[in-house]
Amino acid sequence: HIIPANNTHEKVLIKDDDFVVITSFNWMSFRGNEKLGFRRETGIYTESKDVIESMKQDISSRFGIELI
Repeated sequence: HIIPANNTHEKVLIKDDDFVVITSFNWMSFRGNEKLGFRRETGIYTESKDVIESMKQDISSRFGIELI
């Protein structure tokens, strides 16, 4: 599911109970621009079951959806 969220810059990708990616990078819209030089973005990838569950609970409570 793609869920737009106002007033946040985070991007969260959760793949079942396998992994979670949390980043500020606009992976679906960034075209890049060589004239702008290096662009720093920060993110994290983890397979930690605790982090995955925590993020699922956070998303569920903020958006009122059930993540299986």
